[in-house]
This record gives sequence, C-alpha cells and structure tokens, in this order.
Amino acid sequence: MLDKSTLELYFADISTKTIISTTLHGKNKTVFYSSGFAQISRMAIDYSTGNIYYTARGSTTNENHIGVVKRFSSIHKTLHSNILTPRGIVLYPSKGFMFWTESYAGNVSRIGKSYMDGTLKVYIVTSGLNWPSGLAIDFKTNRLYWTDGYTDRIEYSDLNGGNRHVLTTDADAHLMSIVISGQHLFYTAWNRQRITKLDITTRSKVTFMSKHPELGRLDDLDIFADDTIDVHPICSKRNGECSTFCFPTPNGRTCGCEDDVGLQADQTTCEGVILCPSSIADAVLSSSCSRRAGESCEITCLEENGSHDIVCTSEGTWDQDTRQLCLIKLCPSTLKKGKLHSGCTAKVGNSCLFSCEDGYKSTINSSKIVCTSQGTWNENIEELCKEDKPNFENEWLTGVYIGSSVGGALIIVTLITALICVIKRVKSKSNASKRRPKDGHNSYLEFDNNVFLAYDGSKPYASVYSTIEDMRNF
Repeated sequence: MLDKSTLELYFADISTKTIISTTLHGKNKTVFYSSGFAQISRMAIDYSTGNIYYTARGSTTNENHIGVVKRFSSIHKTLHSNILTPRGIVLYPSKGFMFWTESYAGNVSRIGKSYMDGTLKVYIVTSGLNWPSGLAIDFKTNRLYWTDGYTDRIEYSDLNGGNRHVLTTDADAHLMSIVISGQHLFYTAWNRQRITKLDITTRSKVTFMSKHPELGRLDDLDIFADDTIDVHPICSKRNGECSTFCFPTPNGRTCGCEDDVGLQADQTTCEGVILCPSSIADAVLSSSCSRRAGESCEITCLEENGSHDIVCTSEGTWDQDTRQLCLIKLCPSTLKKGKLHSGCTAKVGNSCLFSCEDGYKSTINSSKIVCTSQGTWNENIEELCKEDKPNFENEWLTGVYIGSSVGGALIIVTLITALICVIKRVKSKSNASKRRPKDGHNSYLEFDNNVFLAYDGSKPYASVYSTIEDMRNF
C-alpha cells in the first residue's frame, strides 16, 4: 500500500506477521505493527486521520479479524473478529463506510460492509461468489468493483450490493487486486505477469504493460495519481476532538479507544489516556486544545513574541521547548561610537533611532536601525559610525578651482571691455575724419556718440556740447 500523503510504502511480512513501512526505494525499513498471531493480508489508509485498516487471517477462524492501527502511535483496535478468511478491504471515509471480502475454502464467500468504527455490519453480496479478492470504489459513480479469482470476472454494484453487473472477464487469469483511476481500471492476476489496464466506459483493454515473467505472481497493487483523496470532514480536523481514534460514520463520527480500553463519560477521551501539560511557561495555550497525543495546538507567547504550533506526543510531552519558543530576543543595546535613543527596547521588530558621538558620523542614509528576528540589527553596528575627519587636500583643491574660475572670468570680462573701447575709439576717429571740412578752415563741429564737439584748429577741441541748444549759444 502506498501512502499518497507521505509517499511511504507499507507491506505485510507473512513470516513475521508484521506491517513494515519503508521509502519508495526500499530504504529505512521500520516495523509499523506486529499482530503476533495472524498474517496481514490487505491494507487501506484513511486519509482523514492517517490510520491504517487491515485484514488478517490466522490458523483458525477465531484469529481472523479486521483491525485498525493509529498512525503515529501504533495503538491497535479490533473492529471485526471471528469471521471467514478476509482479504480485500476498501474505505469510503467521506460516507463513513468500510467494505471487505471474505471466503472459506471457496465454498462460502461474501462481501461485507459496516461503519468505519465496526458497527452495523452487514453482508451486501452473498451469492455468485467463489473467491473474491480485490475491491475498489469509483467515487464519481458510487460503484463498488471486485474481482473473483475463480470465475475470472470483474463485477460491480452500487454501495448496497444492488444493480450488479459483470464488467469483463479474463479467462484463466486468476484475478487478484484492482484499483481505479479516472475512467480506467487496473488489475493483477496470478497467471498474468503484468498489470492490465481497462477502459471502464468501453470495457476494452488499453495497451499499458507487456508481459514481464520476472515479476512472477502479482498479488496486490496501488496507484499514485492526481485523483482527489477522499476524507471525512470531521475526522480530518483535529482528529474529530477524539483522544485516540476518530472513526468516520455516515452520521458524523465516533471516538474509539484501543482494545480493552473504554471511553470516559465525555465520549471523546479514552480512560487512562495521557494528556500533555496545560500550563506552559511564558505562553497561553489555545482554549480549543484538548492536549491529546498527536494533536497540534497553538500557543501565544505572553511577551509579544508571536504564536507557535506545538504537538502533543504519545509520551504526554510537547514536541518543542516552549521556553525557547517564547524567549524574548533582544538586539545589542550598545553601539560602537554611537547610542540608541531613549525609548528603544531593542526587541525583535523594533525600529530605533540612533546617533553617533561627537566627531563621528553615520555611514548609512537613515537615522534608524531595525532589530531582526535573529536578535541582530539590520546594520553592522561595528561600522555604523565612523570618524568625521576633514579632508584638507580636497578643500585646497576646491579653493584653487573656485579661484581659478573667478580669476579667469575677471580676465575675460576685462579683455572684452578693453576690446569694445578700442573699437569705439577707432570708429569715433573714423567718423570724425569724415565730417571735417576739406577747404582748409581751422574751425568745425563734430558729432560723436550723440555729443557735439567744436574744434577751433589750435586745440583738439574747445568745448563739448551735449545738446543742440548749447551749440547755438556757442
């Protein structure tokens, strides 16, 4: 059997009468359960709880039984005893039903049905059977399929054994195990060294596996596909609030205990069951936690250090040290060449202001640092503040550059000004020479840049008149 949730394999060892778990590659073999007197035949897993159901046959009818083992503690409970030799078994957790096959020397054979807690047992198919072996449920159509190793027929019915039909036959195959995935059915047979694939709708065989003599006689098979896993809505949550077994039923669930142990008056807790402590250091336990083995509970730390999930072990102890879970982590309160501002508690998640000592400056672009979940600051506090040394070389070079720039600008402005003056002077003389009389007179007037100049011949100019009225009075 394959556990699809953990990808662990479970198989029965006939010689040791045990159920063994292992990885897919056959490593880390562990004895999961030992019956001590009966050989385990077939197994099925309830994915609501992880509990494993099995059929077992002993040397006498009194030793034949169907039982269930609690997944994480190997606690056992017998569900049916003193029955014919049981073989195939399937579960329908969401509806709370269990089905199995029984036979006795090929003379008496039948298919049984009960609630998953073993109550209300009935036989839904009692005729036309010789050696029923494999069982499978089509959860989409609510059909029950089975193989008959004597008639080599695969048949199906509704969940109550009605509307019975033959799906197919495989002569001289000696049919054994069967599984369903989608619209296909797979089966093994002692005389077929392969797995056969069948389309349920067309009832035709699909090319799947050629003959492999090296496989020998194939008894059982399982399949890992993307099909939805069927679970019970109550038992799949917190084990249905049961201390030990949560058994799916059509009307809800019942709680159960290991063999020879009864339920207490609350109908959920087994007598003598070990509970984990209710008092937890530095934390408050969720009020919905029953503190039973295998249960996962939430605790809330008193000192604002969050919440955590812890599991109650079969020994009655929590699987984690709650003192460490709720231990308050603080970041260092001292900084090298700096200090935290008052009001900073340095707790995980706190954002704190800091400042550097005189003569030192921050090396980051923020005035805050944050205390991480590891109890360390998000910045290197050893290099957070560094000495603030003046850089004279850079300052001198900066001064030189500025001085050079200003001096250069002044020189350029002076040169431009002088050039303008020269141009104006040359222009002025040129204009004056054009206006001077050429008849030899020594006196004349000149107009230059809106200014009138009077010359008398003996001097460059005698007077300057800025307006025409002044010139008339000359």
